[in-house]
Amino acid sequence: MKPKNIFNTIHLLSVTFLLFPVNSFSQFCYGKNIPSDTVSYSIAHADFNKDGFEDLASVNMGTHVSIFLGDGHGNFANPVKYDIGAMAMGMSVIARDFNNDGKLDLAVADMMNMTIAVVLGNGNGTFGTPSSFPVAPTPYMLVSADFNNDGKFDIATANAGSDNVSVLLGNGNGSFADSINFRVGPNPTSIASADFNNDGSPDLVVANSTTNYMSILLGNGNGSFADTTNLRVGSSFPQSVICVDMNADGNVDLISANTGSDNNVSVLLSNGNGSFAAATNFQITPSGYVQTYTQAVTAADFNGDGKMDLAAANNGTNDVSILLNNGAGSFITVAGFTAGVSPYAIISADFDKDGAKDIAVANSNSNDISLLLNCPAGRIDTIIKIDTVFAIDTITNVTLINRSNNAMVINVYPNPSDGKFQIVINNLDLTENCELAIYNIQGEKVFYSTSKHLNNSVINITDNPAGIYVLQLKSEKELVMKKIVFRK
Repeated sequence: MKPKNIFNTIHLLSVTFLLFPVNSFSQFCYGKNIPSDTVSYSIAHADFNKDGFEDLASVNMGTHVSIFLGDGHGNFANPVKYDIGAMAMGMSVIARDFNNDGKLDLAVADMMNMTIAVVLGNGNGTFGTPSSFPVAPTPYMLVSADFNNDGKFDIATANAGSDNVSVLLGNGNGSFADSINFRVGPNPTSIASADFNNDGSPDLVVANSTTNYMSILLGNGNGSFADTTNLRVGSSFPQSVICVDMNADGNVDLISANTGSDNNVSVLLSNGNGSFAAATNFQITPSGYVQTYTQAVTAADFNGDGKMDLAAANNGTNDVSILLNNGAGSFITVAGFTAGVSPYAIISADFDKDGAKDIAVANSNSNDISLLLNCPAGRIDTIIKIDTVFAIDTITNVTLINRSNNAMVINVYPNPSDGKFQIVINNLDLTENCELAIYNIQGEKVFYSTSKHLNNSVINITDNPAGIYVLQLKSEKELVMKKIVFRK
């Protein structure tokens, strides 16, 4: 595993920008870094103040949890800190209603005190004082489910220092029974829960980060678990694991982010009975590329085609890789988007209420949280200039520029169209060769042309289905992207 100094922080600008891939299209058109008071090692989302908008919670291996209240437009208020205990070292945070009062609470894995800190919510985005519950050394990550089927949320922790899992059964009032430990593999650093054998009881999966396998613990429905079964992943060092039905067969599959040398994520498809098919690996970057140290992964339908896609946070290259599901059992890596320094955790939710899944990344070395906003069909005729490095809140079109003035601007007439339209390019340098490409929403190229004389061209894509497309114009110095709408 890659060594890192967890106490060294690097300060960055609070606003960043996204680089679009030249040979494909992904829908994330705007990115920014949300300033935090410290680095971030874990992140969770929920509506803490009941205003209908997603908020954020993060921890930083310190004595508090930070709350960022969202406004539903992809903006967040300055963080407010709440104590989790003296000498605490918070490593992971989750949100649940632990006392059944209809208000979301927080639970934090405290590595230093070897406890779980539970902070009850007031329902308005504020929180009370912490209560602590001992677990085995050293709790690294936690998950919550109803493990004994009594209608109350319980907690399970992956304890990296003791090679086991601690289960704490909830009393329904914000307190928990004494923890019970279950043996797993070496150095468990990630834990997730789902019903893997379809018996109605939650099970557990743990990523053992210094091995090449994950551990499965099938739940008995009473808060206890069967003996561990180990599943090999296709790469060394599975750092984190999530549970998602990737192939829409009704069974929950496993996806691991692997920090080993192969730069990949592993997908293990479920058989529906608690067993899984052999891991299939999908590359984050081409073979031989610089080591990415893929730290975490999340899943969502990012391009709106009804298939679950993946996004991976790469600790070594400070970016996020998007892998689109092609529906044939494989993924296409379509983009790498800039994040902060040493991204450590990643989540997905609709932070700007436009119906598309966005991404938030906890950065472990740059005092910020990176937000990548997904632009499904909508926001495109504003400019981002690379040489001045700034971003604009509402983006409906994007131009990436390597020179200071006279950016290319492309207009399409008519738009929407019936598949035939004319392009008019302002500030086009007639001495430069230009490439014109059009991509559908799945990132597939449906039109391509290269010439010095593209201005006033008439384009015909009527052989394709109606829908949203992206026109990409690339010169030697600039890259312009324009949304086009095709209606039959």
